[in-house]
Amino acid sequence: MSAENYSQVIPDSDIVIITGLTLVNNTIDGLLDVINPKSKIIVVGPSANIIPDVLFQKGVDIIGATQYENPELLFDLISEGASAYHLFNYCAKKICIVNE
Repeated sequence: MSAENYSQVIPDSDIVIITGLTLVNNTIDGLLDVINPKSKIIVVGPSANIIPDVLFQKGVDIIGATQYENPELLFDLISEGASAYHLFNYCAKKICIVNE
């Protein structure tokens, strides 16, 4: 989606949820530039929690992430072809990192 497309919708949004993939494909800055300063900004996904301080400095309010509680088991399960269902049942949980 081009900047022209999302710049028409996002400024009017009260809450904006952005995927962490925007960090990888270099589109997050363009999105953050057009968000209303009064909007709640949430970034979610596995890449989102890598740099929480940088995101918080850019105005992000909440980061939705995954915390792995047992990395050894995680790698064992993945090597056996486990799905997200198995990972979240045995060694991972969803968390929110809140910018206070």
